[in-house]
Amino acid sequence: MATRNFFKSIIVMVMVAFVAVSANAQEVINGINTRDAKACMSYLVKNSKDTIASVSTFVKGQDSVVVRRSVYLSGEKLIARQDTLVYHPTVKTVTVVNKDKTAALYKASVETRFSEKAFDDAARDTYYAVADSVAGVSEGDINAGKVVLRSANKYGWGINLYGGWQMAENVNSPIIGAGLEYSRSWWAAMLSGEAGYSKYTHNAVNAGEKYWSFRSEALAALQPFRFDRYNQNRLFLFGGLGFEWYSTESKPFTDEAGNVYEFKSWGNFLYPTAGIRFEHRFFSTGNSLFVSAQWRQLSGVIQNASTERYNALMLSVGFNFGFFRNTTGMSKSAVKNLY
Repeated sequence: MATRNFFKSIIVMVMVAFVAVSANAQEVINGINTRDAKACMSYLVKNSKDTIASVSTFVKGQDSVVVRRSVYLSGEKLIARQDTLVYHPTVKTVTVVNKDKTAALYKASVETRFSEKAFDDAARDTYYAVADSVAGVSEGDINAGKVVLRSANKYGWGINLYGGWQMAENVNSPIIGAGLEYSRSWWAAMLSGEAGYSKYTHNAVNAGEKYWSFRSEALAALQPFRFDRYNQNRLFLFGGLGFEWYSTESKPFTDEAGNVYEFKSWGNFLYPTAGIRFEHRFFSTGNSLFVSAQWRQLSGVIQNASTERYNALMLSVGFNFGFFRNTTGMSKSAVKNLY
């Protein structure tokens, strides 16, 4: 602040000296308000060769501003003029290079680049920092000074957990499931198992009521196009086959002799399924969040009769935990020690 006041004082003195020289034989009057036109005219009518002036200074941001306002007569016309001078200081930044830190950065750069030799591979997500003080940067080595902070395979094995809601004819059901998947840049394959409700058919003891049912599915998925450079946001079209466990709980049967027979059979039926899935992969972790919409053609099995078919729509959201993704990186404390 002392330096800034010093510069303001210098500027004011320069401007006053300039006014004194340029005015020649004229006198500069500072005691009259330059914005009071009546007072200025009253004085200048009697002293037509004089100039009434005022100088003010203030600070705006990093700038020092000097405003000079002068009032004088030109013929019989009162003229007011305002000049503004802005002084903007130039700050020079000097970077002090710590030799120990530079050596540590160089070592970290070499070690992490050796373990992460494919850090710019399209199959990897990698965070890295660039230290421009490391040897080799000035010689044009584009990899010199790059310190790998965190990296992981984009594609590979994953375990997913999901939940959702299935809407079908006469029965709506919450769904919870888990699965195993393997993905590549353009495709994926998935196996899953889930639990939810199904309904008894009209031939069952508790016709139309819900009961717990279990399903498993095998799916193949294709990514038709990419949204972004790093392929973090992925849209899949998928299809496959599923198996659902069912229960018929058929009503008791009475023969002509009056004997009663009960049939409570169960089994599995095969059904087709297809859908669309959108996922977002969290960078350099191998993990992703996904949502999906899926069609299924389910069956109502009736003992000793034809099978009833009905459609179902399932909406779900889930999280995929990537594993065997060759995750590498530095701890937060190790990164902090480099700076």
